[in-house]
Amino acid sequence: MHEVIVNEETIQKKIFTIRGKQVMIDRDLAEMYGVETRVFNQAVKRNIARFPESFRFQLTEEEYKNLRSQFVTSSSGHGGRRHLPYVFTEQGVSMLSAVLKSERAIEVYHICASLKDLGKKRFAFSKIDKECLCIMERLGYDA
Repeated sequence: MHEVIVNEETIQKKIFTIRGKQVMIDRDLAEMYGVETRVFNQAVKRNIARFPESFRFQLTEEEYKNLRSQFVTSSSGHGGRRHLPYVFTEQGVSMLSAVLKSERAIEVYHICASLKDLGKKRFAFSKIDKECLCIMERLGYDA
């Protein structure tokens, strides 16, 4: 398996919104952790009690088709699967750091946590901006 550079930009490109949740695909996570997808999913199955439906779920055929249409690379890198992929929510990715005990798992967890914090900050600023605009409009200022 080739070495994958794990940084915020790499992770951001591998986050998709499915069923209203931001998720990452098992294959992409396995690649970041430096293991085969099969080995990755076996580790999760051995610890399945740690991954309820809100942490990890399997895509439907339709969701997988829609997701494949979003891939920038050719489908050859994502094809050849016997089963529909699993996706992991933010909580699922956090739980992976406990299941996959390696330096790489800890590194990926820290980067994902940083992305989460960045997202919260952006949301907070956009919410503050909207509230400020409403106040300014009430006071008669043009925005």
